[in-house]
Amino acid sequence: MKRFSFGGDLMGKKLGKSVFTTGIAATTVLSGMFQHKASAEEVKQNENAETNSTEVVEKPITVDELKQITAQKGQAVKDVHYQEQKVMEAQTAVKVAGQELEEKKLAVTDAEDLIATTSDAKIEKAENDVKVAQAYVTIEENKVREAEDAHDQIVEAVRQQENQVTAQQSLVDVAQNELNQAKAPISNDENVLNQALLEQSQVEQSIRESQNYLATLQASQQNGSDTVAQIESDIQLAQTRLTDLKAVIATKEAELAALEQAAASSPAQLSQATYEGYLQHLANNGNEAAASALALYKRSREEDGLTVGESASLQANLRALEIADAINAYRRNAGLPELKLDPYSFPASQVQLEYFKKANWHMFKYLPNENVAYGFSPAGAVDFWFNEKATYQKMAAQYGLSTDETQIDANDIYMKIGAEAFAKVGHYLQMLDNKATALSVAYDPTNAMSEAAFLHSPVTSAVTTSELAQQLRQGAGATTTRADVKAKSDEVANLKLDKANQESQMIILQGKLADARHSNSNVEIEIANVQKTIQNYKILLVRKDHAVEKAKATLAVSRGRIEAAIQPKEVSLQKAKDLLAAAHEKLVLLRAEEAEKAQVVQEAHEALKVAQERLTAAEKRLSDFKNAPELLVKAQSVLAAAVANLENKKEKLEEEFTTLQSYQSVVELLNSQYEDLASRMDPAILKAADMPMDIRSSNPTTFSDTPTVLPTSTNSPQVQAPKATPASKQEAKVEEIKPKKENSQAVAGRDSSKNVAATTGVVVGLLAGLFGFKKKKQSSRND
Repeated sequence: MKRFSFGGDLMGKKLGKSVFTTGIAATTVLSGMFQHKASAEEVKQNENAETNSTEVVEKPITVDELKQITAQKGQAVKDVHYQEQKVMEAQTAVKVAGQELEEKKLAVTDAEDLIATTSDAKIEKAENDVKVAQAYVTIEENKVREAEDAHDQIVEAVRQQENQVTAQQSLVDVAQNELNQAKAPISNDENVLNQALLEQSQVEQSIRESQNYLATLQASQQNGSDTVAQIESDIQLAQTRLTDLKAVIATKEAELAALEQAAASSPAQLSQATYEGYLQHLANNGNEAAASALALYKRSREEDGLTVGESASLQANLRALEIADAINAYRRNAGLPELKLDPYSFPASQVQLEYFKKANWHMFKYLPNENVAYGFSPAGAVDFWFNEKATYQKMAAQYGLSTDETQIDANDIYMKIGAEAFAKVGHYLQMLDNKATALSVAYDPTNAMSEAAFLHSPVTSAVTTSELAQQLRQGAGATTTRADVKAKSDEVANLKLDKANQESQMIILQGKLADARHSNSNVEIEIANVQKTIQNYKILLVRKDHAVEKAKATLAVSRGRIEAAIQPKEVSLQKAKDLLAAAHEKLVLLRAEEAEKAQVVQEAHEALKVAQERLTAAEKRLSDFKNAPELLVKAQSVLAAAVANLENKKEKLEEEFTTLQSYQSVVELLNSQYEDLASRMDPAILKAADMPMDIRSSNPTTFSDTPTVLPTSTNSPQVQAPKATPASKQEAKVEEIKPKKENSQAVAGRDSSKNVAATTGVVVGLLAGLFGFKKKKQSSRND
């Protein structure tokens, strides 16, 4: 066994130093406690002889003492963290040693099985297997030698052919040089021809590039013409919309004037009358559609537990009409037809708005395609929905959707982008849905909640907002109120704002039209210039073609004069090139064959390696049969060493864990000492010094308050890593120190003495545990 003591091996040094440091810290705590009691007592004699008594006076506690304890705790916590790492390392060592032990056990079992199964017949068979394996090795060695010999031969053939190719290349170079010398008198004519051909090619390339550029310009010109036509169409459409707006404004202004004239004498009963009463009046007069709509109020109360509130008043319904007017304003600007209202769908909108108030989500039971907003005026809610347009513009590019507002089909877009994406833009899309046929709206004034449902089926009873407003007033026995005047005035103001926006849009379109026409004009000028450039290049090409033909004729005449000297040289050069090509071809074939032979050599070596491994395995098995008892003795010896190693690692883990618990106890002791002193100080002094009352929360450790338990030894070599924790906080309770009274000083002194005695016992026990544990371990190891 390895001896263990302070100053011994590396672990001994680390542990000894830590225990010593912790002991110093604990002793400092102990001495601080005594300083406040033993060193500070003053005995005061009473002048009255009959009542001789003593009074214990505590030494004042200073902030520096608390800071000292805080610093000591910091060092102790570092020791805890260091020791936690040592415990984890020891646990890992135990795990590794356990795994090694299992491997050694398996080796012993294998050796025992080998002895049990060994027989003369098996030994004889093993000897025969060795002979067979040796024969296979000999065969594969012969194959390797044959493959290497064949490979060496082809390598030599490749080397010789490479020399042949080099030599033939030299003959080609000589033939080429002789031909060049023979053609020297006509070299100048050849250079002239080559230059003429180069210039001809450059002009042809310039013509191709110019023609490509011309095609691009012509395409741009067509696009520009299309743009001009589209802008002109947009201007015409905007002019039509502007004319329509002016007519609508004139009508609405006339209606406003009539309302203002009648407002002064109109009774105000709209806030008391309800939409349900309005429908009841219609039903009483034989209106079946009104009777059917009226039944929805009762159905919602019975099936859904919903009773429509303020949104059912006629005053709220008149405000709801502002939602429809705002939606139709946006539809007009987009070039879409305005939507009329279905008065018999209003109860469904009111019920679903009531549901939304309670559930904060759409009901969709009676009406689909619903928009809801709260916290806005009716027109403000519509503006809020329309603000999703910017998000849709980005999404349209992502999904390949149209941004033409006249082509928006909300249901089709929903199927393409899915529910999650549609939730971000659905309000805007439903407002401008070109498949919508009518509207149903509701408004709750108190909660500023607006609802609009977009109908897709034909509605024969649809009416305009003005018509429905008139019907509601008549149903309430009223004609006009100041609110009606205000609503109509706002409607006229919004229409005028739309008119101003439309006029601004026309000005912008006219500016775009001017820019597009100017751009088209520039393109036309550039097209004319490029066409002229192409024509000039074609004229130049004719001259270059003539120069080429002239150079060819001159070269033909010059060549005719020396043809007899050139022709044999050209024949010789061609023959040399043919022989060089044949040599190259043969070299390629030889190199391919060399690669095949190299592969055969590699395969032969691999087969030899397999045969050698088979021979080694056969020899080992024969050796194992013959030496089985010796193998068992060796395996048992190794197993015994592994068992001893595991026990040593477990013992080391227990030592590290015990040391860790001791360090944690010091931290807990420092916490208790700090809290005891801080509880007897003026909180104002602590606050001024920025010192906490509770050191545990303001300066926490990273380990849990739950005491750690070292896992018990088992037959399994795997020991779980212990979680380092300090002692329970309940073990360090400090009695509350109350302000001294004249007749309670002695009692306070006795209570405080009890605290000192208790804490002293903990410190002494801690120190004894630390150093006693070290001494016991050292003694046991020496034994």
